[in-house]
Amino acid sequence: MLILFDEGASGSMVKGDIVQDFLEDFGIEQNVEYMTGAGSLACNKRIPLQITFDEFGGATKINHEFDVDPNPEGIGYNMIIGRDLLNKLGIET
Repeated sequence: MLILFDEGASGSMVKGDIVQDFLEDFGIEQNVEYMTGAGSLACNKRIPLQITFDEFGGATKINHEFDVDPNPEGIGYNMIIGRDLLNKLGIET
């Protein structure tokens, strides 16, 4: 899984293909628009996920809601960890 820790991103997002099977049951309707270097990116779903990172000790479970990127081309990464989650984890941005 390719993950970008991006202090320039205000929110965290996940590639739609990864969570597609779970959106019907767990997806939350929410419209968010991001301004990126390539233009605007509109997300209309959000999904709660529980993730772990080996770098934080594999036993650490992190619960967070991620915006879902609906574009088939994706965001270039499977997941982007933005300032919302970085701050929650106590990582200075």
